[in-house]
Amino acid sequence: MDDQTTHDKKIKALDQLHSAQIEKKVFNKTSNSFEQRVADLITKKELIKHDSTIIVGLSGGPDSVCLLILLKKWQEQLRLNLIAAHLDHGWRARSAQDALFCKEFSHQIGVPFEGAQAHEIIVQKKYNGSKEEQGRLLRRQFFKILAQKHTASVIALGHHQDDQQETFLLRMIRGASIAGLASMRPKDGLYIRPLLGVYKQEIIAYLSQEQAAFLHDETNDDKSFLRNALRHTVLPALKNCDTRFDLNFSKMIDHIQQTDDFLDRLAHARLTELYNNDAQGINYNELLGTDSFLHHRIILLWMRKAGVPFTPSTAFFDEILRFIRSGTSRHAISPSWYLEKKKEIVTIIF
Repeated sequence: MDDQTTHDKKIKALDQLHSAQIEKKVFNKTSNSFEQRVADLITKKELIKHDSTIIVGLSGGPDSVCLLILLKKWQEQLRLNLIAAHLDHGWRARSAQDALFCKEFSHQIGVPFEGAQAHEIIVQKKYNGSKEEQGRLLRRQFFKILAQKHTASVIALGHHQDDQQETFLLRMIRGASIAGLASMRPKDGLYIRPLLGVYKQEIIAYLSQEQAAFLHDETNDDKSFLRNALRHTVLPALKNCDTRFDLNFSKMIDHIQQTDDFLDRLAHARLTELYNNDAQGINYNELLGTDSFLHHRIILLWMRKAGVPFTPSTAFFDEILRFIRSGTSRHAISPSWYLEKKKEIVTIIF
């Protein structure tokens, strides 16, 4: 090996080390405590890497406006490529005005803008009939399209700690599993939530400090919607009962998420034991011999591994378990695939 080659390798190694140090540091310290807390969460959970392309969901409300302002402030430091994204659902009289606000605000701070109307988006996945769920699926599909178009690293959403509290209570009322009660994560696949460690009141105060305008969605004041009733009635009552609520709620969510992660590791390990690589299926007798608490998780991981289209639900998992316990050899789960049992192995047939 000649001296030049050795020198080039050393230089490359030093460059890699320097890049790794930059990635680990992520942010310079800031005197603004609100900004620092958001930056600390991004660093701790490794939400954003340098040179990332980020789709930023922008509704025009205080949360998404705050998120876009923060990411714009850090754009040069982190070498980010930002795209603001707004979907006009067309469900309110002023929705077109909201879309225009988002477009003008994005241009004002120098962020490219992508907008669309809900009727332009096609969603294959079924929804549970609620308008909230339909809107969420439409936005997710819109963001997915943009992420592919711009080769985005992540999609940033403006959910905060108050949203986390509402989500937990909603899911509790609906009888959610441990996985459901774990609520929202700072990072979930392509999606990141940099504001999940701060509260709505802090966001409003920060926007006031920044003299930034934002929109108010009057439907958020309608207490006939369960989420709004929780926000305006139940949560204030809980916080009035005990001033430790916010702190202890965060601890509780952390405990539940750790439990959920542990159960996922158990399910992954058990699926590996059950999986038959030759048949690309699982041993159903051994599945039934596994603690029933893990059944749904194992089936979920199996479905994801197979890459079949499905909507996870208790009813879906129970249907598969009924078939496995039955004497029949085939069962159609979807128009595009079915399950088949043969020699103690259940497989997915496309």
